[in-house]
Amino acid sequence: MKTKGHIITGAPGTGKTSLIDAFQALGFEVLPEISREILIQEKAQGGEALPWVNHEAFHQAVLDGRIQQYETSQQLPAPVFLDRGVPDSFAYLLAEGVPTSKIKPSGDVMQDAARFFGGRAEKSSVILKKLGLKPGKYILATIHRAENTDDTKRLTSIFMAFETAAEKIPVLLPLHPRTKGRLKKLGLAPRKIRIIDPVGYLDMIMLEKNAALIATDSGGVQKEAFFYKVPCVTLRDETEWVELVKLGWNRLAKPGNTKAVAKTILSALGSKGKPAVYPYGRGNASKRIAALLCKLNGTL
Repeated sequence: MKTKGHIITGAPGTGKTSLIDAFQALGFEVLPEISREILIQEKAQGGEALPWVNHEAFHQAVLDGRIQQYETSQQLPAPVFLDRGVPDSFAYLLAEGVPTSKIKPSGDVMQDAARFFGGRAEKSSVILKKLGLKPGKYILATIHRAENTDDTKRLTSIFMAFETAAEKIPVLLPLHPRTKGRLKKLGLAPRKIRIIDPVGYLDMIMLEKNAALIATDSGGVQKEAFFYKVPCVTLRDETEWVELVKLGWNRLAKPGNTKAVAKTILSALGSKGKPAVYPYGRGNASKRIAALLCKLNGTL
């Protein structure tokens, strides 16, 4: 049997949106995360199928929606990519009456990946040499979220802030296709920022590891910055990873005010958060999960 559907899954902020957007830009069939659509629809209609109103109705709506998506995918030319988010595990399990004794913390497999591929990047990536960059001597910037790219005031303030920061330290920006299109449409042509084409995963990791600071609106990049102990400025109104703000490794800069954003970026240079803190485990989540599953199945 040939594989027809591919599910892109992961916790909030792990880069699913960027990956899905890339597949869609390449012309592949993409079906979005159904939970998000249900939330928007129910809010607009004043419905009850919301997790904080009637979680059973919400779960049923999600199930019905995913069944419908599956049926739709069977009518589309292969391959089809489905964006399926992972729910907030503890909240949903507890809401369903699962006892806490059966909920086993494992850590975050994203940290495992950061450690593993960080080592590979060190061995194989030549991006720093190719771009003539020195470790700790540049800001790495990424912008791709619709809330920033589709809002002229926010996008303009972000790029003007980058221009200001670039007067003090080089700012490197691998440009996302959506952002590139918006800049062209608005006639914005940054002169001081060093803009490059998007790079591969290992090259991106190498750029993250060696940056003096990362300024981003990506949920996944925020966490990778923490894993590599690089200070981060999140260009959004809020962040999923509030623990990183509390620990001092991340700070928020709400787009819209150029001076405020630039000030936040420049003031974060050289900053460090609390050391020896492990909110996501110690990079062995994969092994712990495997061990728990083997124990559950009686194979360990």
